[in-house]
Amino acid sequence: MAQNGDGSDGTAQRALQRMAESDPELAARLIVQSLPAAAAKLPDGLRYRLELDGLGAWTVSSLGGRAKVAEVLAGADLNGEAFAISTDAETLARVASGRNPVGPLASGRLKLRGRRRKA
Repeated sequence: MAQNGDGSDGTAQRALQRMAESDPELAARLIVQSLPAAAAKLPDGLRYRLELDGLGAWTVSSLGGRAKVAEVLAGADLNGEAFAISTDAETLARVASGRNPVGPLASGRLKLRGRRRKA
């Protein structure tokens, strides 16, 4: 059985792909709930904003092995965040489950503001 670089067999990724197809809003909410664990692996001091149409916006801050996620106003100017990702639940769920982000970026369904190289 093939394994991902994290040692898993891809079961979680396949489950997220199925959830993204059947209930993208639920998948997006699951992703938001997992942000602290995912962000803990980012470079210390990196801050970014995730804005989801109809669901809210959050600033994610990496704090050296742990992370903080705080709800913020969507569309506001960047306030120390390196970049902001704005999208809808369906696009977030699809990209997070392994789909290529180039199509959504080109179509405008996925938008980046700020320092794109950090994203």
